[in-house]
Amino acid sequence: MKKIQHFFLIVFLILFQSFGPCWGSEITIGVSGLSEGNHNNEIIKSTILWLKEHLKDYEIKIKHYSVEDFYNAVRDGEIDFSLCSAGLYRASERFGIKDIATTAFTNGPDPNHNSSSLIIARKDRNDLQILSDLKGKIAVGTRPLSITGLIMGLGEIAAHGYDPDRFFSEIKYTGYPMHKVVKEVVDGKADVGFLWACYYESLMTSKHPDLEKIKPINLKPQDALQCKHSTETYPGHTFAVTPKASPEAALKVAKLLFSMPKTEKEGFYWTIATDFHSLDTLFKLTRYGPYSYLREWTVKKIWEEYKTFIIAFLVGLVALIYHSVRVNTLVRIRTEMLNKSLEEERRAKKEARSKTARIESLERMSVVQQMSSMFAHELKQPMAAIGFYVDSLISRLKKGTPDTQLLIQTLEKVSGLNKKSSEIVNYVRSYGKKTAIRKMINISQVIDDAVQNFVGANFSDGNNPIQTSIEPDLTLEADPLEVEIIVLNLLKNAVDAVSVFPESERSVWLKAKSISHAPCQGIAIEVTDNGPSLDDETFAKLCTPFNSSKKDGLGLGLTIVSRIAESYGGKIEFLREPEKGITVRVELLNTKK
Repeated sequence: MKKIQHFFLIVFLILFQSFGPCWGSEITIGVSGLSEGNHNNEIIKSTILWLKEHLKDYEIKIKHYSVEDFYNAVRDGEIDFSLCSAGLYRASERFGIKDIATTAFTNGPDPNHNSSSLIIARKDRNDLQILSDLKGKIAVGTRPLSITGLIMGLGEIAAHGYDPDRFFSEIKYTGYPMHKVVKEVVDGKADVGFLWACYYESLMTSKHPDLEKIKPINLKPQDALQCKHSTETYPGHTFAVTPKASPEAALKVAKLLFSMPKTEKEGFYWTIATDFHSLDTLFKLTRYGPYSYLREWTVKKIWEEYKTFIIAFLVGLVALIYHSVRVNTLVRIRTEMLNKSLEEERRAKKEARSKTARIESLERMSVVQQMSSMFAHELKQPMAAIGFYVDSLISRLKKGTPDTQLLIQTLEKVSGLNKKSSEIVNYVRSYGKKTAIRKMINISQVIDDAVQNFVGANFSDGNNPIQTSIEPDLTLEADPLEVEIIVLNLLKNAVDAVSVFPESERSVWLKAKSISHAPCQGIAIEVTDNGPSLDDETFAKLCTPFNSSKKDGLGLGLTIVSRIAESYGGKIEFLREPEKGITVRVELLNTKK
């Protein structure tokens, strides 16, 4: 029993060794469909027969696919090898497929440049001579994804600067065989048709009757490809391996392809193509194959198609946003500045009104002071004489007849009234003069404050004609109120004098400096204006009381200044300037009245 089991085991091993490689060793070759008349059919049929004849270790299965189904077969790993156009191979390369060999033939010996398309029109269409004449016409091809039967022709149109999707008014499809394309053109159902390169030559060989009714458009020179063609040339049919195949099978297939003899009819053979980049350019121009996503309205397509405009728009948008933000910021800043300026203007006007009120108060006080002093000085003397005579009369009458009682009573009333008048005069003088309290002060600061008060009250608009030159740290035993009255009166007269000229021509200078009149020390205040020149009469009346050239003036300003200067042992002087204007000089000395 054991011997029988050993016998069958030995037989099984021998059979397994003999036939084992065929069990499970299967390769599938995917072939893209071609219509009858395509000269590439010759190399496809010859290659399949050659592989089946010499690749004995494998069971070879051939599957034919349409262009659309071929992509899916490669993607889904249904095949080990592919035999298709170079364009279809290149479009499938993203799925991991790798070329092994590419065809060449007698009329196309360069494997990089032996595939192309031919554009045809009816021979009697004289309006269709060059490529641009085809714009807006009806075109016909075999299938929407046919590389040589449509896409190469669209690539040529795109290379001339046209949009291939909008170049023709319509593109029709006939399917296979390709002679249907020729018939559509001959019958006038389409203006232009797309053929495989070398198909025209096959019509010549078969002496097809429609050949005399068509003409090529946009013919290229016959260089690497000896067939008539209208487009750029590209690599020929390609045999490729997919990731599903084993390296051992790929090596055996490659050896067989390169050892295969040329075909008899057109001399096809397998060789190596080195440049497939022309196909990449074709697909990019026509937006087919790996660039088909550009036909979809995706973010990527929008970016690829309109990135220049998008960048320009975004730059413009950013610039607009920046401009808007900047303008809003500037408006906000300007508004804040304007509000601040208005607030400062309101505060300046308020301060100006306050300073104006102070100046007017000082002027009124000064007038009252000087008027009361003058009134008291002039009235007190006659009142004193009246009192003296009335007292004498009363004394004499008292020594005489008592019948004079009525007269005495009357005179006593006069004496009482005289005393009352003297008391009133003294009260008014005391109120008006407000007896000055003099002490050692920084006269430079007092003069500067007086100037600022005057400027603030009169030139809130900024058009200040006053310039100063004040010697620092001047000291004087004085009443600040009296010094301020002097400065205000001199400045007011100078500013009024130059007001007849335009603002740009007005000039007022105030200077303060120390002086010495032995044994006294003091200061001099000078105010110079460039007002109109004064005639002799007007110049002589400058310090005359109640004489004023102003409509509402009292004529007491310079008189008041003069009296104050005299109370300091000083004086007031008037000097005419050489061209126009005058200088008023006031001297104040450190000496008590």
